[in-house]
Amino acid sequence: MPRLRFLDTLGVACALLCAAIVFVVQNGHACSWQADLVDYTTQETTHFPIGETPVKIPIVQADKGVDVHCSLDPSEVLSIGILKQQKVDIVCRYPDDQMLTARAITIFDLFTGETITHPVILFFSNARKYNETLYRLHVDCQ
Repeated sequence: MPRLRFLDTLGVACALLCAAIVFVVQNGHACSWQADLVDYTTQETTHFPIGETPVKIPIVQADKGVDVHCSLDPSEVLSIGILKQQKVDIVCRYPDDQMLTARAITIFDLFTGETITHPVILFFSNARKYNETLYRLHVDCQ
């Protein structure tokens, strides 16, 4: 009889452990990517939720020499052992075909439950006055 009670207790413990792992895996690495574009001339902030498809953001003030088009492309969650990684690639293209690339990353450790996020902040300045910032693009995991 004590052996059956031990097996029942072991079965319940395993079920609870499995449920906890599923809960942590589903909710622990869940990340809602968000891009915020701040226009310093108007003091307005535009929020762009980043879903499964790329987000296109035009950053244009032709009279001040800013003409950039950015694309934000999220990736699927990648499992690397006990780590889950998700990223957003940011590619900004200028009219002369120069490009600026950046990557925002979040990593979730399944073992410790810790989340590490590396956001990206890009500043776009006046082409005629290098120290006059016109826009700030901030990409982060919420």
